[in-house]
Amino acid sequence: MAATLYDNLTHADQAQAWIRDNPAAFALFCQLALEHSRQGRRRIGAKFIAEFMRWRMEQKWEFQRKFKVNNNWTAELAREATRRHPVLKKAFMFRGDQKEIEVCVSSYRRL
Repeated sequence: MAATLYDNLTHADQAQAWIRDNPAAFALFCQLALEHSRQGRRRIGAKFIAEFMRWRMEQKWEFQRKFKVNNNWTAELAREATRRHPVLKKAFMFRGDQKEIEVCVSSYRRL
């Protein structure tokens, strides 16, 4: 496998470098998260947004360049989106949000 310019960085640092190098793509990530939130949905899946972006960017940039976003970066993309758009704070769930996880599990069990 060929080395990339992000290889010697942590996943969080790789994601931050990708955000810096791809501001339009990250703006789309934020836009999709905000739209999802405005529609009244409680939770947003960062990996779902990344997959949707891949699909949407392929349509837009079909022959211009290949769009790539590493799945290892989706949590950091969500964290950065939350830092820039505090309204998204409750939209994403992060590891360590144990109390929130327990609430979701108990709600699921009642279904």
